[in-house]
Amino acid sequence: MFNTKQNQPQSLQNLLQILVPAASVDAAIKACLEFDNGDFLIQSLNIYSQANEQTHWSCQYTSNSNGLAEQACHFIDGFRASAYFDSQQQEAALRVIDNSVLPSEATAVCYQHQLSSELKMLVLAIVNSQATPILNHAALENIKLICSYLAEGLLVETLEQKLKECDYYLALEKKTSELYKDIFNHVGDALFYHAPNGKILNVNQQAVISLGYSKKELLTMNVKDIDVQVSEKTTLLREIRDDYKPGEPVAINSWHRRKDGSVFPVEVTVTLHGPENMLATVKDISQREYVRKELEKSRKKYKALINNAFDAIVVFDRDANINYASHSAYRLLEYDESFRAILNITEYFADSCKEKINSIWREVLASPENPVDIEELELKKFNGVDTLWVKATITNFLHDPDINGVVINFSDLTKEKMAVAELQNRKRLYEALVERSFDGVALYDVTGNMIFASDSSKNMLGYTDYEVMPTNALDYVYEADRSIPIKAWQDIADKPGKSVELKEYRLVARDGRLLWVQNTLTNLLADPSVKAIVSNFRDITKNKENEKTLHKIANYDNFTGLPNRNLLLKHLKNLIEKSSINKLSFGLICFDIASLNAINNAHGRSIGDKVILKLVDILQKNIKEEDFVAKTGDDEFAIVATDLNTYHLSRLSQTIINEFSQLLSVGDTQVKPNLKAGVSLYPKDAILGDKLISNAEVAVKKAKADGELFAFYQNYDSEQTRYRLNLEKDLHEAINNNDLKLVYQPVFDIASGNIYYCEALLRWMHPIRGPIDPNLFVKLAEETSLITSLSQWVIHSAIKQVAELRDQGLSLSVAINLSPKDIGRKNTASYIIETLKSYNLQGDSIHIEITESEEVRDLDFSISQIKELNQFGVKVILDDFGTGFSSISHLLQLPISGAKVDKSFVNKIDNDNSSKAKNFLSAIISLVQENELITIVEGVETAEQLKVLQAKPGILVQGFLFAKPQPIKELKAMLKKGKLDFNQLIN
Repeated sequence: MFNTKQNQPQSLQNLLQILVPAASVDAAIKACLEFDNGDFLIQSLNIYSQANEQTHWSCQYTSNSNGLAEQACHFIDGFRASAYFDSQQQEAALRVIDNSVLPSEATAVCYQHQLSSELKMLVLAIVNSQATPILNHAALENIKLICSYLAEGLLVETLEQKLKECDYYLALEKKTSELYKDIFNHVGDALFYHAPNGKILNVNQQAVISLGYSKKELLTMNVKDIDVQVSEKTTLLREIRDDYKPGEPVAINSWHRRKDGSVFPVEVTVTLHGPENMLATVKDISQREYVRKELEKSRKKYKALINNAFDAIVVFDRDANINYASHSAYRLLEYDESFRAILNITEYFADSCKEKINSIWREVLASPENPVDIEELELKKFNGVDTLWVKATITNFLHDPDINGVVINFSDLTKEKMAVAELQNRKRLYEALVERSFDGVALYDVTGNMIFASDSSKNMLGYTDYEVMPTNALDYVYEADRSIPIKAWQDIADKPGKSVELKEYRLVARDGRLLWVQNTLTNLLADPSVKAIVSNFRDITKNKENEKTLHKIANYDNFTGLPNRNLLLKHLKNLIEKSSINKLSFGLICFDIASLNAINNAHGRSIGDKVILKLVDILQKNIKEEDFVAKTGDDEFAIVATDLNTYHLSRLSQTIINEFSQLLSVGDTQVKPNLKAGVSLYPKDAILGDKLISNAEVAVKKAKADGELFAFYQNYDSEQTRYRLNLEKDLHEAINNNDLKLVYQPVFDIASGNIYYCEALLRWMHPIRGPIDPNLFVKLAEETSLITSLSQWVIHSAIKQVAELRDQGLSLSVAINLSPKDIGRKNTASYIIETLKSYNLQGDSIHIEITESEEVRDLDFSISQIKELNQFGVKVILDDFGTGFSSISHLLQLPISGAKVDKSFVNKIDNDNSSKAKNFLSAIISLVQENELITIVEGVETAEQLKVLQAKPGILVQGFLFAKPQPIKELKAMLKKGKLDFNQLIN
C-alpha cells in the first residue's frame, strides 16, 4: 500500500484538471469515495467549483449528483483519520474501471492507485478504440505522458497519430457545431431547447423576437411561463416524452404568451435530444388561424345568405334529379325540409311549362356556364294543386368540381304579378280621379310647354277646348306673380324627382278672372312613364277671401276700418325687433275721448259715431306716412310715431287735441268733445308692446287726474314738454307783441382798430321767467313753424335800426344770423332785398351769417339764394367755420364772401399745448385767406390771444376783449368814439 499524496506524479494532476471540468466529475467523486482518497476528493470538487464559478461545491451537488456531495462530506470527516487503501479498496477500484462511463475516467483511477498492468491495458484499449474523438486534445496529451511514465515508446508514437486524428475530428466537430449553431439561430421558426422539467436551456433569435423577451430572460424561464397549455396541464411535457417515438416528432397546437401579456396561436413540434432534453420547434400560426376563421365566417355567411335569401336555389344532377335545395326553395314550394325524396325536375313544374323546361334543360346542358334567363315559369307546390309563378336563371356548373350540378335560381313573381294587376287597376282609377278631380292637373315639358291638361283644370280656367288653351305655363300666371313659379321651376328643372310647393299665387282665367291657386310642381322628367313636370294645383280663391275676412275681423275695427289692438301689438312687436337692431326710438300716444259716453247718452250713438269718425279723420291727417294709427277700444285710439322726440310728440298730441276739441256741429246738434292723451316711449318706458300700451294708458289717466290735455308716463318728460310748449306759446306772443330786442357786438379790423360791422344778436326778456337763453328759444323756433316769423322779425328790426343810424349820420353795416332752414326756404332772399329797398338801403348795409350745418342739404337751392343776395350787394359769411360737417366743401361750393373762424380754436391758445393750437389756428386762417375771403376770428377774450392774432394781417376780430353785445344806445356812443386802441388792451 502507498500514500497517493506522496507518489502521485504531476501528470495525474494535469489529467484530473482536464477530466473533471469535462463533465466526468460524478465518476471522479465516486472513485475518490470508494478508494477513500480524501485529498483527491476535495481537490476534484474544488476544481469543479472553480470551473463553474461556485462558491461552495456542496451546493452544486445537493440536487444533481444523487447524494454524492452528502456522502463526500461524511467521507471527509473519516478521511482525516486514515488516508491509506487496503486490498478491498483495490478491488473496488477495478469495479470502477469496469463501470466507468469514459475510458479517461478509468485511466485516471488506475493511475491514481498505481495499477500498472491495468493502466497499460486501459491505455492500449484507448489507443485502439474508435471512440478517440470523445477525448479532447488535452486528455490525449496527458495519456501520452502516462505512457512515457510507463516507458512505452511505441504507445507514445501511436498516441501522436491519435492526436492528429483528434485534431482533425475536433476541427470537423467545431465546423459542424458552428453550422448547427448558425442554423439554430437563423431558422425562421422559434426553437426552444429545454430540460425534461421544462427549464429553458437555449433559444434562437426568432424565439426572442416572437415573445418579446431577451435571450437572457428566456434562459431563466420555464416552458410553462410561455406556453398556455403547459401552464394549465402540468403533466403535458411528461406525456409528450412518453408518447415520443424515435423518428416521429410529436406535434401539438397551443398558445404562447408574449412578454406584454398577449397570446397567439402556435404549432409546436417536439423532438427528444439526447436521453432527456427536448427540442421544440414553434411556428406562429396567427395568420393561418386568421385565414381559417375568416374562411369559416365566410362559409357561414354565404350559407346563411343562401338559406335566408328570398330567392331560392336548387341544384340538379345531370339526370335532372335534385341534389340540394335552399331553405327558401322549401319555403316557397311549401315542402317540409325533412322531405328528401329525389324528384325529377319536371315533377316541380306545372303541366303548361313541362315542354318548355325540357327544351331549356337540353339547351343548358349543351352550353356550360352560359346562364339562361326565364321570365316566367309556373311551379307546383307540395300539395300538387297550388302553383307559384317564378322568374328563373339556369346555369350549367356540371364541370365545376365544387358544384357539379345545374343550378337554378328562382324568385317568387306572385306579388309582382299581383302588383302589375294592381297597378293597372290603379291606373284606371287614377285616370278616373284625375279627370273628375276638383284639382287641376297639367303636364309640361322641360321648356314649360303644356303636354296634357285634365278636364278639371280646363273647367277651372274656363276653357272647354284643349286646342284653344295657351301652350306655355307662364301664359296662365298673373304677370305680377310670375316670379314665384319661375323660381320654383328653376329649383326643380335639373333635379329629377324633386317637388316644390307654391303656397299661393294667381292665375288668369279665360274671362280675365284672377284665381288664387296652391300648386305642387314635381319633376318626373326622368320617369319613363311620365316624362314631364307635373303641376297639381288647387283653386284657393274662396279660402283667400275667407282668410281676408277673418284677418280683417281679427285685426281691424269694423266701424272705422282702422287696425285694432291686436294688429297694434303685432306692429309694435315688429317695430321693436327692428328698433333693437337699429337702435331706434319711438313714441306711443294713446287718446281717450273722455266725453264720448256723455255724448252718446245725451245725443244718441249716431252722434257719438260721428264724433269718432271726426277724430279718425284728424288722426290720419296729422300723422306721417310711416306712422301707425289704431283703434284700441270703444273710445280709445293710438298713434305710433317714429323719429320724434318728446317735444314733437307733445306738439303732435296738443295739435290733435286742440283741433278735435273745437265745437263740432252734427246736423242741428253741436257738441264739444273732450280728448286726453298719454305718451310712453320706447325703450325708455318699456321694451314690450303690451307694456308700452298699458304705460300710455296710465299716462292718459294721469292727464285726466291732473286736468292736463296730455301727460307722459314719466313726470319729468311731462314737465319738460309742458315747459317747451308754454315757451313756444310765449315766443309766438313775443314776436307778435314786439317783445324781443336786438343787441350788437362790433367786429374790428385788427390792423386799424376800426369797427368793420356789428353782429345783431337776439335777446328775449320773458316777463315771468326772465332772460331766456337764445340757444333755447331759437332752437325751439327752428323745430316749429315759428322760425320763419322769428327770422323775419330779426331781419326787419336790424334793417330798420341801420336806417335809423343812417338818418342820424352814423354809417354801419349789420350782420344778421340766419339758420340753414332760413337760407333753404323760398323767399328768404327776396324778403331781405325787399326790406332793404323799403328803407332805401343798399345791399352792403347788412351781412348775412349762416351757420355751417348738416341741414344745408339742397346746395343748389342754397347757392341760388346766396347768389341772389350777392347780386344785390349783400355779403354772406359762413359762421362757426371749422366745426361743421363739410367745412372745406362749403367753403369751395357756396358763393360766400367770408368765413368766421369758430371761437373754440382761439380758446385753445391759452391751453398748455398752445403752440399746437396756434399752428392749427394759423392753418385755418390761411385756408380762408387763400380763398380770398374775409376772415373773421371770434371769441377773442385775452391779451395773449390778441397778440397771436396781430401777427395775422388782414383779419377781423370779435370778442369780449373789445366789446360785449350792447344795446343800440351804447353802440351809438362807440360809433361816435371811433376806432379802438389795441395797444392799450395788450398793456
